[in-house]
Amino acid sequence: MNKEKTLDYYRKIGLKCGLEIHKRLDTKKLFCNCSTNMCGKRCGSITRKMNLSVGEMGEADETAKKEVEKEKIFEYVCFEGETCLVDIDEEPPHSMNKEALDIVLDLCLKFDCCIFDNIYVMRKTVLDGSNTSGFQRTAIVGTDGKAYPLKEKNRAITIDSLCIEEESAQIEKDDGRKRTYLLNRLGIPLVEITTGAFFATPMEVKEIALYLGMFLNSTEKVKRGIGTIRQDVNISIKGGARVEIKGMQDVRQMDKMIELEIQRQLSLIEIKEKLKNKKIIIRDMFEATSFFSNTKSAIFAGKESYGISIKEFAGFFAKNLNNVRTLGNEIAKIACVGTNVKGIIHTDEDLKRYRLHDEFEQIRKQLKIGNDDLIICVATDKKKAVRVFEHLKARILMLKKGIPKETRACLPNNDSVYMRLIAGAKRMYPETDIPKMHISKEHLKNRKKNLFETYEERKELYTKKMNVTGEFANQLINLKMNRLFDEVLKSSSLKKAGNEVAKSVISHAEILEKMQTNHGIETTAKCFGECFAALKSNVITKQGAGIFLAEKLKNPDAESGRIIKERGIEKLDKKKLTELIEKAKRKSKTQNIKEIIRFIESSHKNQIDKKELIEVLRE
Repeated sequence: MNKEKTLDYYRKIGLKCGLEIHKRLDTKKLFCNCSTNMCGKRCGSITRKMNLSVGEMGEADETAKKEVEKEKIFEYVCFEGETCLVDIDEEPPHSMNKEALDIVLDLCLKFDCCIFDNIYVMRKTVLDGSNTSGFQRTAIVGTDGKAYPLKEKNRAITIDSLCIEEESAQIEKDDGRKRTYLLNRLGIPLVEITTGAFFATPMEVKEIALYLGMFLNSTEKVKRGIGTIRQDVNISIKGGARVEIKGMQDVRQMDKMIELEIQRQLSLIEIKEKLKNKKIIIRDMFEATSFFSNTKSAIFAGKESYGISIKEFAGFFAKNLNNVRTLGNEIAKIACVGTNVKGIIHTDEDLKRYRLHDEFEQIRKQLKIGNDDLIICVATDKKKAVRVFEHLKARILMLKKGIPKETRACLPNNDSVYMRLIAGAKRMYPETDIPKMHISKEHLKNRKKNLFETYEERKELYTKKMNVTGEFANQLINLKMNRLFDEVLKSSSLKKAGNEVAKSVISHAEILEKMQTNHGIETTAKCFGECFAALKSNVITKQGAGIFLAEKLKNPDAESGRIIKERGIEKLDKKKLTELIEKAKRKSKTQNIKEIIRFIESSHKNQIDKKELIEVLRE
């Protein structure tokens, strides 16, 4: 399929997408002074159970009700220096972190957003246990911005909103009844970028997400690495509804995830059409324990069991929704999420694989269930079975409506699984412990004077004004060496050697990163400048440069000449190379160039330039 046909295909199905990008800010926590380094020692835990509260309109959110039904117990692990009374909801929040707010204001200015005069913090009900208070604090800072991630296609996307909010606690383990969270992540400031809905191919959506991620990294005030950014994708097609897929970690796989979701939604629309004129008859629940009394299946052996049957529904659960998921798997997972019950088996599966073929045949025969009917059984007690089948029935009946509005979790295989219904406005209500924050025009004016450069702007500066190649410019940015490079080039003597400096910085990126961490960027730039000067004046070799910087890492104040002398890394001149070659020929009794080079390198590896050595050998 060529590009034009691909675009036509996505237009035909009415694909629309929207992105929510969540990125951790590299500051202290949002409403307290705790560290966000996530390296503190464990120092105890607390246990909680969540209760339901109503929103600002006096009504409880349906999503919140579903979470309370799970009756989970939550354990929260505390960490030294990274958890305080605010985190365990035993002390009111402190004022909002001004540094974090300024980072979000800078982003708003860069996206040309409308920024509110007053920032109001809201509470968003969260009952999955990921916040000890039962809500997440969030505030809209700016709206109605613009971004241009697809410049060559002259297409802009709308930035609906930029919010500042607190990160949730991290799940450590979940046994179904009890879930353990780590509190060192709770309260880390997040910026949330929400785009408007836009038409784009899956590959273009990925391109837009990469652009926004790079835009955030350009501030150099955000955390980097696995887990520091999450992408949520909203997807809808013609005849369907908005589905939100949360927690996409690897943006490089985003196009594959969108394709799988498109397949799933198209399949649900197809099933809806097949069921249009069909009445779905779901019979009452029956006890099935006796049918599994002698079973060899570990799923049902020794457990209470219950079942239902659906008239003339055989085959539907075997329908593939996409390459990795069937309808039966989809609906069973929804029931599991809603009740924490596993072990749901139906007759559209390969029952011999579970060693359950005979048991289900016996159920069909004794209860006079037709061959065209679907049987579903679950191994659990009666109370839980009732809830399981309530969820199953609701979802099966929903098939006649097509695609429900829901939130799904992204899986490692790029598929997604049901999490909950899309939350409504009832889960939001005002924060009563934090006063509004006024944003003055004077403050915005001052922020605008020192706005960060995007990596795109920085790359253009490197290539056009500093004579750095595009490849080196990209590597400097990707290796997070651009700030050091800028600091090094403040020296007037190095300004014309931009490409050489860039190449050398990239070659020694690992040790320079350690040096920046230990001694700061100014000291690192000074040490590198000394190293580069020694290289340019042929005092040391490239191999010797690594040793030189390693010594500077230990002691940045060490005198350069002393390091070169004590470590024996002074570069050998042509005369000395000639002497070594003659000596090597005598001792090794060979004229073979490779053998001679190997002999010399065994004792003078860090003092020779191999290219120069070969030239002298060939003279």
